[in-house]
Amino acid sequence: MDENSSNSISVKRILVATDGSASSIRAANFAIHLCKLEKAELVIMHVLPDIKKEVLLVYAQNMAICKWYQLSCKLRQMKPING
Repeated sequence: MDENSSNSISVKRILVATDGSASSIRAANFAIHLCKLEKAELVIMHVLPDIKKEVLLVYAQNMAICKWYQLSCKLRQMKPING
């Protein structure tokens, strides 16, 4: 938040967390409303319930594979540097 004067505060970014529950969806809708009023950026964070370590490990491995694949695709599109 930036203080423009002693009595006013300007909101630039609003973070809202959601887990898919009805109350979190209401909170997200309210955050959207506030962002429109303030002309602020909305950052949404999706929160997962407690999950087993094994599931998290598989998820992390899959994400690493996806990131590696995206990087390799970008590298293949790059032109070699002429030395």
